[in-house]
Amino acid sequence: MLLFAACIGFAANAQTKTTTTTASTSKPATSTSTPKPATTQSQKPAELNIPAAVSSAFKAKYAGVTSPSWKMKGGNYQASFRMNNEEMKAEFDNTGKWLQTENRIASTSLPSTVQAEIKKDFADYKTEDAHKVQSATGGAAYTAKVVKGTEKYEVVFGADGKVISKTKV
Repeated sequence: MLLFAACIGFAANAQTKTTTTTASTSKPATSTSTPKPATTQSQKPAELNIPAAVSSAFKAKYAGVTSPSWKMKGGNYQASFRMNNEEMKAEFDNTGKWLQTENRIASTSLPSTVQAEIKKDFADYKTEDAHKVQSATGGAAYTAKVVKGTEKYEVVFGADGKVISKTKV
């Protein structure tokens, strides 16, 4: 499952405040340095240079989408965007080859075969998050995060509802 994450950097700047004290006697001025509490400032990630091949491939596949948000995922480029009122993510390699697209769906929108498998294998679990994934190599698949108390799994299902993988998170 593609992970939703934002790339925000933080930096702490320690600043010092200098106080100078002078006495009315002939003593020289003294200087004391009092550290100010560190402040945290959010920094924008460096601008990502999207190769022309990747940008062109994205525009060809998602013609109506403007202003996607790009980030690197592994060595690939991932675009986050909204299309048809759905949150989506598409991944491309550096040559512009489309790898996969993921869109968030309601757990009630999972195919009946997937819902039946969840009820069978995860009877006491609540489905928190669901996605449909279209892959260039594997076709359609579905992911669901199932939770029972502190126990959480990310489960990948084939279009037939069979569990492909289960990862404890």
